[in-house]
Parts: sequence; structure tokens; C-alpha cells
Amino acid sequence: MCPIVVKDLKHPGHMLIKMMCDNHGRLLEIFDVIHRLELTILKGVMEKRSETTWAHFIVEASGSFHRLDIFWPLMHSSYSRCQVLFRATCSWFIEL
Repeated sequence: MCPIVVKDLKHPGHMLIKMMCDNHGRLLEIFDVIHRLELTILKGVMEKRSETTWAHFIVEASGSFHRLDIFWPLMHSSYSRCQVLFRATCSWFIEL
């Protein structure tokens, strides 16, 4: 399962963003991406699923936004975060 989902909704310009959100720092990263894209958050909900927490947002995009215009910045943010965690883990192993 992909930890990021972006869906078009019936109302033109409205999209649903679902993203796995394991901590408050991750939530702030999602807010930052949404803010940089100049999207308006119409509704936001956190959902706990067994071991994971998901953030759900309904956003409004102005102009001709496509789902991928939102998906890629969120994916890039997740990928960058994983690289930082990987480097920190690797340096911890090297220091031992």
C-alpha cells in the first residue's frame, strides 16, 4: 500500500489527500507542502488504523491542478525524510 493517496473529488478543484503520518513532524511537513502549493484545506481529519496514523485532507486547488501536481511534492518530501533517517541510522552503525 502506498503511504500517499491523492484523489479527485466530484466537486471541481477539490481533492482528497491521504497520507501516512507517524508523528507531528510529519504532519507539519504535509502542511508545508500544501501551503507551498497554495492549496486551501477545507477539512482535515486524523485516523488511527491499527499501528499507523493517517492524515486525511480535503483541499481546494485553484486553476488547473492535477493530482500529480500534489502527489510528487508529497512523495519528494517523504523520500527526503527517508534519506535523512537512513543516513542517521547508517552513521549510528558506523560509529559502533
